[in-house]
Amino acid sequence: MQDCILYGLSLSTHHSVTTHKTAKSLGQNFLIQEQVARKIVASCNLSCTDTVIEIGAGCGALTSLLSEIAGNVIAIEFDKKLTGFLRDQLPPLLR
Repeated sequence: MQDCILYGLSLSTHHSVTTHKTAKSLGQNFLIQEQVARKIVASCNLSCTDTVIEIGAGCGALTSLLSEIAGNVIAIEFDKKLTGFLRDQLPPLLR
């Protein structure tokens, strides 16, 4: 298993850094470079009227950035450890 650093709300501010072992059985790969995450979100050309469905939210690197632009973000994560992490770290985004 590979180590992954999870950064909570913002990769740049490093809130609540946690180490998580990736699950090969789930095909997990985590986006940990903020610059790459920002380029991905910018390439989506989103507006406040858009709804985004994010499959495999992981540590929320894209989730938090998407929520700054899109009107609604539905984040889906299968890994129970990560769903708890997301709920703890992204409560301002939850409805």
